[in-house]
Amino acid sequence: MKFVYLIRSSNGSHKIGVSKNPKNRTKQLQTANDHELTLISMSECKYPNKVEKTLHNLYCNDHKLGEWFNLSINEELNFNKLCQKLDNNFKIIEKYSTLSKKNLATYL
Repeated sequence: MKFVYLIRSSNGSHKIGVSKNPKNRTKQLQTANDHELTLISMSECKYPNKVEKTLHNLYCNDHKLGEWFNLSINEELNFNKLCQKLDNNFKIIEKYSTLSKKNLATYL
């Protein structure tokens, strides 16, 4: 399973990403970053890439560069809860979707 993670830089920026091991990912990112990085939150998700993309879209007005954003303390505190809500929404969509991979070919 993969995680959607939130890392805070000592300069106040936040990185939203996906990794199997967010702790190791934070260490990897730290080697190329002159600001101290702290893993704030990680949420195990069935659809991590979809959750990450949705979060990037949600926070587009707070976008800095790449996967880095300016988030508030409230957004930090609610990160896990929001990830779980989004992941659950994707589970529901998958469960109740009438468009399956099998019959997708009929629409193409």
